[in-house]
Amino acid sequence: MTTTIPASSSPVWFITGCSSGFGASLAQLVLSRGHRLIATSRTPSKKPLTHYFVNNAGYSLLGAIESFSEAEYRQQMEVNFFAPLRLIQTILPSMRERKSGCIVNFSSTAGLDGIAAYGMYSASKFALEGMSESLAKEVAEFGIRVVIVEPGAFRSRFLDNVVATEKGVGEDYKDTIVGEQIKTSGEWNGKQPGDVEKGVQRIFDVVTGTGLGKGKEGYLRCPLGRDLAEIVQGKIVDLVKTKTVFEDIWNSTDVEE
Repeated sequence: MTTTIPASSSPVWFITGCSSGFGASLAQLVLSRGHRLIATSRTPSKKPLTHYFVNNAGYSLLGAIESFSEAEYRQQMEVNFFAPLRLIQTILPSMRERKSGCIVNFSSTAGLDGIAAYGMYSASKFALEGMSESLAKEVAEFGIRVVIVEPGAFRSRFLDNVVATEKGVGEDYKDTIVGEQIKTSGEWNGKQPGDVEKGVQRIFDVVTGTGLGKGKEGYLRCPLGRDLAEIVQGKIVDLVKTKTVFEDIWNSTDVEE
């Protein structure tokens, strides 16, 4: 499925989270290709004409799930899930009327495989992925495409904005995988294997169906990074193994007619 743009006009991109990292680089690339750009807050005052909506805004709060206050976990879900959902609901009617458009939701490694110390971030990205899967099925008949971008570790400014919960690690978790993850997240900053500029070029290709994205228009997910590919493969292996090991369980629960 491709997004149809009238020949007389350049496509409009609506991108959230453009201050740095993937958002800033994608915005620059879009403009360099002669496309139009709306870089705005998460709550526009009116429904803008949009051909490509990119939900990139988000952040991560680190800590053991036990340590999150209600305000902290609600804010994590608000920014990473509910805000994008509201924007999608705002933009969809115009896309539906035109029977054309593409919604791009940024997920994460944590949206495929839960990570210790990133529990609520993982929860928000799992929610975004689940919603995106359902949305893709709902809007396909209207000519609207949904793409889930799943980046591995890239040298963006994401880790610059990672903060710990107000309670911190705490004595009970400081010598566990939670404490180790929080410690190494700072040490790893700037050493990630992914190149943001290359990443946004691949995103542009996949979303527009050009370059390396040709022939990939029918796929929901856009994985980025060799490290992400390893996690995907590990998840597949684990799921297949679970299905096999539990066959006597799942095969014994249907109603016998």
